[in-house]
This record gives sequence, C-alpha cells and structure tokens, in this order.
Amino acid sequence: MVKTESPARIGRPRDPDKDEAVLLAARTLLAEVGYQQTTISAIARTAGVNTPAIYRRWSSREALIEEAVHGPGGHPLPRSTGDLRVDLTTWVHIFLVRAARPAARAGVPGLLADSRTAEARQRLLAIGAPVRAAFQDLLDDA
Repeated sequence: MVKTESPARIGRPRDPDKDEAVLLAARTLLAEVGYQQTTISAIARTAGVNTPAIYRRWSSREALIEEAVHGPGGHPLPRSTGDLRVDLTTWVHIFLVRAARPAARAGVPGLLADSRTAEARQRLLAIGAPVRAAFQDLLDDA
C-alpha cells in the first residue's frame, strides 16, 4: 500500500469507508473512461469526497491508481498445498484474473508510461514486493 502516512493526528480519525469508496471510484473510472480521464477530481466526484481527503491518503494520482489496480483488494495470497503444480496453477489463475480486470487493462499501461522517474519505478516495484516474496517462498519450499 502506498498511502501517505502521517504521525498521530489530533481530530477525527479517518473514515476507512472513504478509502474504499475512493479506490472503487478509481477502478470504475479506469474501466469506464480510461487512464487519462481518471483524474483526482473525477475520482473525488465519483466517490463523493473532496480532493483534499484524497491527497491526505495518497501522495499522488499515480500512487492512488497503483493501489486501486495492484492493491490486495482484500484477497489473501494463496497458501502452499505442498503440490507445486497445483500451487503454480493457482498463482497463474489469480494473475490472469487480476490482469483481465478492466481497471488493470486501463491502468497498467498508463502507470508504466508515467513511471519515468526512479522514484515512480520504485513505487511500482514496492507494490509487488510482497507478492514476489510470497511466490519466491513457494518456489524455495518446493
């Protein structure tokens, strides 16, 4: 997750429902209007939040779209069954399902095109790090 985290704050706690509404709005807009038109303003309107609420949670449009496309989505990584063929089949199936989602098909090319800096590329790599580590563990255990 690439949210902008801040130290303990005084005041009302952030509403996790807003986080989910923003991520859902981003995925919906990516699928309906594409990467270029999925702006912070459009996401805010669709989610029913204001733009400062988004920038308090994500450092940039790209960070938000990265989480919307690549975030865990509430699905745990598959556990090893002890049968490498079954495990690899499961991992490939999950990858293909996630890659086929409309938000991923619209978001991934745009994110790659916008990843011109080392920082942006590192952010993309960081999102996938837990999945790569879990997959490496699966292979190491086999």
